[in-house]
Amino acid sequence: MPLTPYHLALNYIIYLILVRFKIIKKGDYTPLWMMFASNLIDLDHLLRMFSGSSMIKQEYGLDGLLLHGWWVVLPISILSMIKKWRWFGFGWALHIILDGFMVLFGLNSFLFPIN
Repeated sequence: MPLTPYHLALNYIIYLILVRFKIIKKGDYTPLWMMFASNLIDLDHLLRMFSGSSMIKQEYGLDGLLLHGWWVVLPISILSMIKKWRWFGFGWALHIILDGFMVLFGLNSFLFPIN
């Protein structure tokens, strides 16, 4: 899960920006923790490693992992509409967007070296 620190940093920066513009009340850490919790979707990387599957570059596209596929647009949209889960859905969306940029710009092969 090499990208997890970047995901957490992005979540924190977005949180600080939202607090600065008073979209989130100062001292309300629930949105931050929900965004952090959304990074648990990286557990599918561990499932892939322990399943014995070969880890090649193509498998790390957005469709290569269970919780990183294009199908996640629907659950993210639904979670974002439910007030209690809004920040979890927002964090999950940020996660997928960051992963998408990494794949798009070819940083994927650097972060996940091919054996």
